Amino acid sequence: MQASLLEPPLTATFRARGVPLDPFGPRLFVPRHFGDPLAEQRATRTSAGLYDFSFMACFEARGPEALSFLQRLQTRDLEGLAPGRLAYTLLLREDGSVFIDATVWRIGEAHYWIVTGRRSDIDHVGRVAADFDVQIQDRSGRDAVIALQGPACAALLRQCGAGPLPDYFGFVETCVLGKLCRVARIGYTGELGYEIFVDGAATKALWEGLVDAGRSAGLAECGFAAADASAGGGRDSSSFHSGAGASRHSLRSSASAGCSRPVSATWARPPSPVARRGKDWQGFCPSRVSRRRCWLSTRPWGRPRPAAPC
Repeated sequence: MQASLLEPPLTATFRARGVPLDPFGPRLFVPRHFGDPLAEQRATRTSAGLYDFSFMACFEARGPEALSFLQRLQTRDLEGLAPGRLAYTLLLREDGSVFIDATVWRIGEAHYWIVTGRRSDIDHVGRVAADFDVQIQDRSGRDAVIALQGPACAALLRQCGAGPLPDYFGFVETCVLGKLCRVARIGYTGELGYEIFVDGAATKALWEGLVDAGRSAGLAECGFAAADASAGGGRDSSSFHSGAGASRHSLRSSASAGCSRPVSATWARPPSPVARRGKDWQGFCPSRVSRRRCWLSTRPWGRPRPAAPC
């Protein structure tokens, strides 16, 4: 399957404003900063930071075997995942090594979203789906993804007309500044945070409205350099505080250290052996790891607990 080539909705606006942009893939650019990365990170810690995450990929899975497909694709047991909840997980290669991290959202009966950091992941998702009665649709680029992170973000969303907000790893549909949005409580900074999916045509108005509404509270527009900014200039300092690495960098580091398996990287536990369609499952499964090194979670959502030490 071919990856979406739709340009993120805010890219043209940022380019016209002279915001420095870094390439992230074919026709994909992310804002580097909006003036001062350290000030942007401080705003995220003390008030609120607004990030454009529209480079992210979103794949929709529907069909009678959608759950079976997901049990094959990734490390979490999603059988108990309720509608309106999402799970942080790892997608695996056929040899059981880590492909990339992702979130899986349960939209409804036999209906899920898979959100990753690379649009090219559609190829891997499509190959796994070929063995199941499930339809995969690439939604990447149809919606913008705006991340609002920081201690003031919930109050700001309520000020902008949002209804009841979800708890951690939940999502709701609500209107923000009159725009219908899907809002999830999730983030990588360690602060209170939300990710907002909104139709591309409404993105510019929503972004500018949030900036105006949050100005008095100290909100800052933030680029990706803010995630790297710290007193020592270390990489991924914001995501370090949340206990979640920036996906590609962290996974590359784990692989180079010989930790390409989820348990070795202390990021996840084995998947449930649900719905293998009678095949010899060649992926990462409980029979192929030392159970002494994993903790089987009783929660079907939330961040994985680290593996128990040997």
